[in-house]
Amino acid sequence: MGVTWVMSTVVAGIRKSGRERPPRPVVSPLVGELLGQGGDGAASNNVITYDGRSAFAPRFLLLAASFRVWRSAWTAPLTYDEGHTSFTESVSDRWNDMTIAPERRVAFESDRDPVASQDFRRVLGHLPTGVVVVSSRTASGVVGMAVNSITSVSLNPRLVSICAATSSSTWPQIRRAGRYCISILADHHESASRQFSKPGDRFAGLTWHERKGGPALDDAVAWLDCELYAEYAAGDHTIAVGSVIDLGAVDDRRALVLFRGTYGQFVPNGQS
Repeated sequence: MGVTWVMSTVVAGIRKSGRERPPRPVVSPLVGELLGQGGDGAASNNVITYDGRSAFAPRFLLLAASFRVWRSAWTAPLTYDEGHTSFTESVSDRWNDMTIAPERRVAFESDRDPVASQDFRRVLGHLPTGVVVVSSRTASGVVGMAVNSITSVSLNPRLVSICAATSSSTWPQIRRAGRYCISILADHHESASRQFSKPGDRFAGLTWHERKGGPALDDAVAWLDCELYAEYAAGDHTIAVGSVIDLGAVDDRRALVLFRGTYGQFVPNGQS
């Protein structure tokens, strides 16, 4: 009898307190939208009316259910078919890949059947490229090497990139010098390109002059003087990015072109 009376008194006190407490918003505008309330905490018609009494329990359950749906969508697997490659990952995995892991954590089917190196060279040979000589003045004299992978990287700042084989004995000398000149070869420079690709005195029989970056071939199409800006390891090559500090060109010369392993020249359509 005593216990029953005490419990009745406590419950009555709680109800009275609830009726006397003025209404106040208890959720943020964002959570209020989830619970069916307006941004100012006012009640809407499709939820329990907020009249000052606690609605924590039903709202907590609704919020928990919303979180469960959100978590399921976040971790749900996504299946892709990129060409002949299929893989599965979750949205959270993709977020981790973008912000944490520099490499993909997904095993591609194509990794188990790598492209043959001869096929790679043959197919990429269908893309015509120019040919350049990268040269520098070092403590032991002038050095240079032929390169056919050169790319404009950035306009601001002015950046260009070249690729040097990790087995190259010339590139480490150019790296130490810190500056180099890129001579874009003209159509009559086939023999010069071959000469700068093999051991020996690579400047023999050629005329050249000094520029800010180093020695430059006299009768090239254009020249780019560079300071080494950054380097990146890329398989069996090093990607070297140079900051262009000076440049020049001769408009009435034609560039040497490499296509399918054969040297040639570029002739505009309609011209012979």
